Amino acid sequence: MDAVLSLKVNAHMVGARSMEKTCNGLEQSILHGDMRGAAHNAVALPCDIDTLKTAMSEFLYDRFGDGTTADN
Repeated sequence: MDAVLSLKVNAHMVGARSMEKTCNGLEQSILHGDMRGAAHNAVALPCDIDTLKTAMSEFLYDRFGDGTTADN
């Protein structure tokens, strides 16, 4: 639960709303003992991470234009 809350708060702080929403769903599922719902939300996290990574890369490239990306 600590990891979910940490990820949710950090996602909120950087504007990663989709990841924040997924973490909120994961948190609520865990709190209500809904392991099927928790698993569903956990499966969505890698997609959210990929989306965030792409957005960060695009932002850095647009901002610095020197090949700097989230991979570097």
